[in-house]
Amino acid sequence: MADARAVAAIDCGTTRIKLAVFVAGERPSFVALADAANVVETGEGGAARCRWSAIWRAVEGLLERLGAWCAAQGVRELDLGLSGQVSSLLRWDAVRDDAVDEAFPIWMDSTCRDALPAAQRLLGDGGATRLLGTALPPMTSWLAVKLMHARAQGGIGAVHALQVADAVFRRLTGRSVSHPTAQISLVDQVSGAYAGPVLEACGVDAQRLPRLDARGGYDLRDECRHRFALPATRVFAGLQDTNATMLGLSPEDGDGLWLTGTSEILGVHERTARAIAPERLVRARLGKGWAIYGSSLSGGATLAWLMEEVLRDPARLPALTAAAARIAPGADGLICLPYLAGERAPLWEPRWSGALIGLRAHHGDAHLLRAVLEGVALARRQVADALGCALPRRFLIAGGGAANALWNRIRAAVMDRPLAHDAANDLALVGVVRHVLACTGRDDAALGACLPARAPIAPDAYLVRAYAELAPRFAAAQRALAPDGAWLP
Repeated sequence: MADARAVAAIDCGTTRIKLAVFVAGERPSFVALADAANVVETGEGGAARCRWSAIWRAVEGLLERLGAWCAAQGVRELDLGLSGQVSSLLRWDAVRDDAVDEAFPIWMDSTCRDALPAAQRLLGDGGATRLLGTALPPMTSWLAVKLMHARAQGGIGAVHALQVADAVFRRLTGRSVSHPTAQISLVDQVSGAYAGPVLEACGVDAQRLPRLDARGGYDLRDECRHRFALPATRVFAGLQDTNATMLGLSPEDGDGLWLTGTSEILGVHERTARAIAPERLVRARLGKGWAIYGSSLSGGATLAWLMEEVLRDPARLPALTAAAARIAPGADGLICLPYLAGERAPLWEPRWSGALIGLRAHHGDAHLLRAVLEGVALARRQVADALGCALPRRFLIAGGGAANALWNRIRAAVMDRPLAHDAANDLALVGVVRHVLACTGRDDAALGACLPARAPIAPDAYLVRAYAELAPRFAAAQRALAPDGAWLP
């Protein structure tokens, strides 16, 4: 092998735990080596939990595969980066060096909703911007809210509070270290330090949380190196999975960011920090720059609901998409408000519900599909309008939802901007590799050469005009069905 030094990345996602490796040299390569399932257990009252032992067994299996690969390729030095789902509450016993609870609440868990009033008092009305340097409307998915709930129940005890990737890092290095992006509801985004008033409100002190380190690498424990047959290895603290995925897009200053999946995230990358953070969006560090973005609860989940729960035949999607493409913009008068699970940015209102407005006897399945695709896209346009800047010159788009060509044409027209579709798989893993290369002072040009070229999607002038006319009708439907007192764009 031309280069005996490699970079590996492990992403501990909500449903999958994945491993990839990158080698530079004369013939650079980026290879997704393996992945394993991660199971989310749901229950009454909004419970959503993962099991630590299952996650660690999956990571062990991936590390065994990594060790075998390194031996076969002659790798003598390895840098290992991590990322993972955040806003989980994994209580960790530092004496036993193990999780206190086998099953722990993840970001999806909403059993902490009784802490929302306390979170509103702390983070609402500009509190989050003052304390954290970013707007952060209270939601059950933030770690701060989970900690406030735990405090009301007696506290987390004499233990540490870790994210999933933090726990993996600790097992691998023996150290309690986290990347600042993994602690978004506890860390001042400007200073990169824990926000004291937030920790006080959560009933924890910094000693019960991982030390923050955005760039340093730490030696792998000897016992892990021997067990998994790994070469000399340094491990880097885990990024927030969203942050890693955005880094994977390799955005330039001013690029729009659009991640599509079960939910969607839309934002913009900026080289320098704004003096004032946007009111209804998240501002977070992204590599050497910043990301301003809003995460939604509508996206692929809305499409899945239509195909699985209403039409009850997901296999029909390709044929139904072709039929929907032959329907004029506006779905013959049918409008979809895609808020089946409430909504996050820019509305930040769990009381929102979904709706199909204007439904008539002549509407068929293809009309329903077209209305859903248009409704999700129009909802994202409202996030774009909340960015507080001119619309980005282009949007880098990636994720499962971007595989639908009709949806992409609708998106490009709603934004009146070109899309650059990034078809690279596992962008979170790509982003982790980029992060490690930056931390170790290496260029990432060779990594880019390993990835597929982006496919350009230009806005169609006819569709642009049609959606400019449809947008006010979408907004009127919002106003008519808005929950009492809800904020409207």
